[in-house]
Amino acid sequence: MKILCVVVLYKPDFDDLSEKLRTLSEQVDGIMLWDNTPDGNVDDINGIPIIRCGFNIGLSRVYNMAWQTALEHNYDYLMTMDQDSTWVNFHSYITKIRDYEIVNPFQGRNCYFANTKLCNEYEYRLINLNEGGKFRSGNTH
Repeated sequence: MKILCVVVLYKPDFDDLSEKLRTLSEQVDGIMLWDNTPDGNVDDINGIPIIRCGFNIGLSRVYNMAWQTALEHNYDYLMTMDQDSTWVNFHSYITKIRDYEIVNPFQGRNCYFANTKLCNEYEYRLINLNEGGKFRSGNTH
């Protein structure tokens, strides 16, 4: 299970982010950083290049670019988060997905979503790339 994580930044606290990225890099196969900060001037964090275009393009455009990058580089999953996200028991979450997929082989329909409450172990968003969908901004209900 090869995971690319895209982290969207906006005026981040680089010291705090640096520590979070160290922990995250032990759990995923690749990290893509996109800075939506106008006039951002930091080129990398922990050796991970920062991508930017000089203004805030929103989340859905970043997620679509990350989706395309993940497909081009043969990642199986795209994980989305922002600079404020903190993972709690991430290894356990990934293990549950792997265990589930052993019993229920992947058929291109598995999407794993989660909210952001610390008490919920299914709080994280892991999206299967073979769904072929695109992110849209706004409410999609």
